[in-house]
Amino acid sequence: MDEQQARRQARKEREFYGHVASYLICNTFFAILNLLTSPGEIWFVYPMMGWGVGLAAHAVSVFGFPGRRRDWEDQRVRELMGAEGSAERLRTLLNEPVALRTPRHAGDASADDTARLRARIEDLEAIVTSRDWDGLDAPAPARRVSELPEDAPATPEDRAARLARRVR
Repeated sequence: MDEQQARRQARKEREFYGHVASYLICNTFFAILNLLTSPGEIWFVYPMMGWGVGLAAHAVSVFGFPGRRRDWEDQRVRELMGAEGSAERLRTLLNEPVALRTPRHAGDASADDTARLRARIEDLEAIVTSRDWDGLDAPAPARRVSELPEDAPATPEDRAARLARRVR
């Protein structure tokens, strides 16, 4: 979903919640009016039911039927898996042979390249799955985490590397 579609959906949801609020306020007023003026005749349920059908139709137009959209199941699986699913996917990709992921024109990957790739992916996984993003000012650490002393200068790269070490 791009930004324009997201804004359109947010606007639809805002309008729907406004509709719900007016439904609750007006029908509460109708119920109070009915009970104060003619408690023997209960008539407020008729506009409540009629308007409720319209409200339900509005809800379906905004949110759709659960399970009816084609991408609903895939989206729900991604929501349920959250960060654990992405970390597990990284581990799966990391453990499969590099030759299967490397295009034929790139040539053979050496064991040194594989070890370096594995170390970088582990660092990135630790950073991405952490909840503490305050110390990140740079896109990636410049050195390996094991090479940094504790009293090193606090550059953005060093802070990111320390964050990765803390997460492990």
